[in-house]
Amino acid sequence: MAIEDFYVDSVTLTLDAEDKYGEPTTSATSTPKARVVMGESVVTTAAGAELRVKGLVWMANTTVTTRYTLTYDGTEYAIAFIDKPKAQGTGIHHLRLGLA
Repeated sequence: MAIEDFYVDSVTLTLDAEDKYGEPTTSATSTPKARVVMGESVVTTAAGAELRVKGLVWMANTTVTTRYTLTYDGTEYAIAFIDKPKAQGTGIHHLRLGLA
């Protein structure tokens, strides 16, 4: 069984862009498959920081930063942190996002 078989939830990642005056312009969206576990918890990031999050999301490696928002089940969340666990010898395997 591949790790992609565990990605059973649909999420929407949105990056809203602004012009030089702070006015909204275009936004980039994507709808990757992910594994979402909702529930408030305290987690330790790869950098060693402890954060309180509303949920955790695992997804395939993709371009995402904390400037994105993530929409799941009709609710929009800020991304508090992004961890990139590495598989042994094969590079980045997946992403773990904490939702604020």
